[in-house]
Amino acid sequence: SSDATPVTVQLGIPETVSFTILQVCCGWSHTLVPLSSSNDKVSVYGWGRNDKGQLGNGRTGHVASPQKLFDSFEQDILSIACGSESSVVVNQSSSILGCGWNEHGNLGAGHADDCLELVRAKGAHITLTKSYSEDDSQLSVAVGGAYMLAMRMPKRTS
Repeated sequence: SSDATPVTVQLGIPETVSFTILQVCCGWSHTLVPLSSSNDKVSVYGWGRNDKGQLGNGRTGHVASPQKLFDSFEQDILSIACGSESSVVVNQSSSILGCGWNEHGNLGAGHADDCLELVRAKGAHITLTKSYSEDDSQLSVAVGGAYMLAMRMPKRTS
């Protein structure tokens, strides 16, 4: 649609379900929204262009309305990030999983083919900053066009 008027996005979750939106991540033309439910499960909904597999649903093609993604990771998602045409998940065990555009190996999958589903990044162990213990830090990622940066950072305090 060429209509530039903002509209409310309906995620399709029953009104009886209680949830909190954790963040909104936008790539070049796709959006991911992780939600935390009352039982601490994290569900990710996504929509938009998916020609490189950036929604991780195993297919390519535009997704016009929000659909639930990454079902098998519901209890394990710590954070998500969007690149221009890719998406990255960090899980509770500090693994990095990505999907979408991978022409330059930017997902760390060990090859340069696009990934239609989440694949675990390969590579060196990300070490801790000397002044922080494992308990005081968390894995964080930044994703852009053809790169991903991963580092351990101090945990956020509320």
